[in-house]
Amino acid sequence: MDQKRQSRLNSEILGFSLFLAMLLLLASSLLLPLLETGGTALSLSARLLFKLAVFLLPVGLVRVSFSKIHMPSAPPARRSSAGGRLLIAVSSVGLVVILQILYGSVFPSSMTAMGVSRETPLGELVLMLFVYVVAPAVLEELYFRDTVMRALTIHRKLLALLISSLVFALLHVSFEQFPIAFLCGLVLGVAYLATGSFGYAVLVHFTCNLIWYAAEIVRAWSVQAYSIYMQAVFAVCVILLAAGIPTLKSTFGTIFEDREDAAPASYFWSLPMILFFAVAVLIPIVWQSK
Repeated sequence: MDQKRQSRLNSEILGFSLFLAMLLLLASSLLLPLLETGGTALSLSARLLFKLAVFLLPVGLVRVSFSKIHMPSAPPARRSSAGGRLLIAVSSVGLVVILQILYGSVFPSSMTAMGVSRETPLGELVLMLFVYVVAPAVLEELYFRDTVMRALTIHRKLLALLISSLVFALLHVSFEQFPIAFLCGLVLGVAYLATGSFGYAVLVHFTCNLIWYAAEIVRAWSVQAYSIYMQAVFAVCVILLAAGIPTLKSTFGTIFEDREDAAPASYFWSLPMILFFAVAVLIPIVWQSK
């Protein structure tokens, strides 16, 4: 298969998978309010099932399609040692959380409310942990980094990084959350490229989610303790960010370290991908105008 045909097929399959993810996301947004009357446990269970569908079905579409047409999709190569990859991961956690704290201080409504209160039973807290912490970390990294971004490395790595971060932000279906989602997507994407590991990308995403989940629990019990907690988190994240300074050269070097036969950026565009971007921009406009 020639490079141009391979690149176009790659884009078409990814475009169709993104359409599917968007449709499933919209369906879940319409159905979830109907299930909230059944209680918190039912609502949380439904959210978890919808998350599984929204990401696993598109991932399955891409993987099955690629296997049938024998499309190569190799993970990024690892350049760092295990210690270097860990430093990249912890510094990425520090940067993501600092960005979220700064952005949330300017746009407080952009922060996701998980619904934790003093009255929340232990069983529901555990369910929330899976819905808001574990599931997004695993499923979103599986799709956006280990599927979309990995497939896009047929082009330049910089294009793969930008496009995967863009679709990550667009699928949050919110203009207010778009900037911070895009920035976080960039950090997660760089961590994925620099470590060459899906596991480290999940670790970064999971740790960031866990920090905010713990923050909501602390705030439910004491506003004063929440203030102390956030100050401590910010200080620790500055230290974590500083820990990654020795890996900066290696980390950013991976973004521009491409294959000699990388496909031109112009080969990326296909009708399904163009339609996805058009619909993904229009939906938040219609959604937020209601």
